[in-house]
Amino acid sequence: MSEHELLLPTVDEENICLPLAVSAVSKYWNVSLPFSEAKEIAKKYPNVRGSILIEGIEIAERHGLGSLILHSSLSG
Repeated sequence: MSEHELLLPTVDEENICLPLAVSAVSKYWNVSLPFSEAKEIAKKYPNVRGSILIEGIEIAERHGLGSLILHSSLSG
């Protein structure tokens, strides 16, 4: 069995509008996701505290990143 390790950079600045996973992956690929765009989208959800996953993914895709949602198990 081969081992794979993905080292993600630390996220120094807090962007509560973007999910941490989206922020970390964008930094790994050196893609800057504008806080202003995330903040504007977050206005659609005034009663939600925290980030909105799908909108974070959509922002990442608009800036050149791709996504895949996979239902799987690590065993196997």
